Amino acid sequence: MVCPERVRFFYPRFLNRSIIFCSGPNAAIDAYALGLLIFNLFNPTVLHPPFLNPPYNPPQPSTRGAIPPPVWSSFKKLLNPNPKGRLTPKALLDVGVAESLGENGGFFKGNKLFKICEGLGNFGLMADGERAALLRLRHLLSRDV
Repeated sequence: MVCPERVRFFYPRFLNRSIIFCSGPNAAIDAYALGLLIFNLFNPTVLHPPFLNPPYNPPQPSTRGAIPPPVWSSFKKLLNPNPKGRLTPKALLDVGVAESLGENGGFFKGNKLFKICEGLGNFGLMADGERAALLRLRHLLSRDV
């Protein structure tokens, strides 16, 4: 049995007991969960955001809370009520690393943790100076935490 307080994090189509399997795209469930994770990371004190109530309307600007404006436009698309129109997690990453989208894109580029994760993927191919710079950045990040 699922704990009643956790039901608020369910994908809306699963709250209807007659639906056992999702007929929409597989990434739609992941996108919805990612949207909820992002909302809860930026707004940990909001226990039940209004967009989680039936009829599951998309998030409104009044529910943004502490989500940064550059992230907001993509975040809203993660919680699109129509699974086929929902932004996929990969598309969110693409927007987050894009350099040509102006102020609504590239929001991951300045993030230290993202830089470390990106650098670790290429660690074996880096020159010694690049490795040292990545390790210095990791050390700086560990002091910030």
